[in-house]
Amino acid sequence: MENTRKYGIITCLILFLVFSSHSVQAVGVSPGEMAFENVLPGGYAETSVLLSNSKDEPVTVTLEVEGEGVDWLVLNSSVILGPRGTERLTIALQPSIDAEGGSYEQRILLTSVPAGLSSVLGNRIALTVSVPLSFTITDARVPSCVLGGVRVADVELGDAIRIGYTISNTGNTRVTPRGNLRILDIAGKEVFRDDVQESETTLPTMKGDYENAGSSTLAEGEYEVVVSIEQCGEQSRRFWVLAPGTLGDEGAFTTLIPPASAEPLIAGFKNTGERSVRARFSGVVLQDGKIVHVIETEPLLVAPGQNVNLESYLDLPAGEYEIRGSVLYENKRTGERSLSVIVEPEVGNSSVVFSTLLLFLIIIGIILIVRIQKKR
Repeated sequence: MENTRKYGIITCLILFLVFSSHSVQAVGVSPGEMAFENVLPGGYAETSVLLSNSKDEPVTVTLEVEGEGVDWLVLNSSVILGPRGTERLTIALQPSIDAEGGSYEQRILLTSVPAGLSSVLGNRIALTVSVPLSFTITDARVPSCVLGGVRVADVELGDAIRIGYTISNTGNTRVTPRGNLRILDIAGKEVFRDDVQESETTLPTMKGDYENAGSSTLAEGEYEVVVSIEQCGEQSRRFWVLAPGTLGDEGAFTTLIPPASAEPLIAGFKNTGERSVRARFSGVVLQDGKIVHVIETEPLLVAPGQNVNLESYLDLPAGEYEIRGSVLYENKRTGERSLSVIVEPEVGNSSVVFSTLLLFLIIIGIILIVRIQKKR
């Protein structure tokens, strides 16, 4: 009896020490609660939360939804956060077309364990965070939007004029911008007018970015562009039409950051000129001096003085590589940058090793107890 008690205590101590070596995985969630108001049946609403890992090891976060209308919520069932890493998670609400009006209450349960640890063992050292979510369903259509971010850059005589703006959909119906663009001279006389009939819509709770471009027949001088969108409002911005050669497209290839695990290759670009330019990263991946992959990012519109990251995700097998490239903007190209990358072969996660060790210790403990009992 005394030996049984002794071995039992030893087994418990071993398990306690193993469990203690992996502290509770604390995952932060911001904001701590969410709400959607006046969503139509068959409608759409979207928000996001920021998940943060406070530990020095990766964690797996699983998400479950409890409450009414759980089938209407769209979100990832799990996400892996790197050491001290963060992840922005999109949460969308899409009620069925026959959803009944009223108020609904849900909660999102986020359970975190060391990455690779089985759920059976992980529940002993896991932490679950509960995030309340509420929403109301209504049949009342509430069209509402806000116009903002009107932008136009100075141009040279004969250059195309690019006019951009942002629509924030603050209602519960889709918004398809309708309105007009007007250009006034310094005396306030209208010298150009064009109707706005965008084909793309902006969903409720979302922002849409729009741009119109056209050739210019304006003379040199100062002008004002006025953007008017039905139900969204009106905004204006001033700009200049300058003599040829006055403006210059200038840019700097500021940095080239190698891709990390599940992270993109980043090419930094700064527009140091006086007008907006479209920039893209163009490069190649070489192995043993031979091109194995071509990189072409989507072009981004970069305002004067703005810094942007041109991102490209690479899926390379294990090996040593060299990445070379430059940034193209308008009809110019920056100098070339290069870097070396070593892609390591995938190895087992430390948490998997921990799980295996833990199972082994449990089995050994059980065998010892059974043998002692048989001897008695």
